[in-house]
Amino acid sequence: MRNVVLMLGLLAGCAAPEVATTAHPYDGRWAVTLTCAATPSGVRGYVYQFPAEIRDSVFRGENGREGSPGWLLLRGPIRADGQARLEAQALTGEVASTAGYVPTATPYRYTVEARFQPRSGQGRRIETRACTVDFAKQ
Repeated sequence: MRNVVLMLGLLAGCAAPEVATTAHPYDGRWAVTLTCAATPSGVRGYVYQFPAEIRDSVFRGENGREGSPGWLLLRGPIRADGQARLEAQALTGEVASTAGYVPTATPYRYTVEARFQPRSGQGRRIETRACTVDFAKQ
């Protein structure tokens, strides 16, 4: 009888449904380099390097501390094909590096169109000034 109970317990364990796990190919930690070139009108260029994470195919990266000049939050979903439209929410840094020479810590927003591969990615800012974004999986 004892063997029958043990056997039924083993069979019940075999019949348990498996939990499906979906791996998102871009999930993980990423290094981001945002480069905005100097403009012909004399606005200085700048480079931000900051960490990011992709979790459940949603990108989130942050430069600096929220509320401080030069702070930037970049976030958005990544499609299965690697295409992404990321939204930037930011505060201006040095006046000499801002389009229109607006005061330091002025809020602004823009969009980045990006394309991710399993270990890298590239993007570009689509409003106001030319900026590129490079992504490297860590």
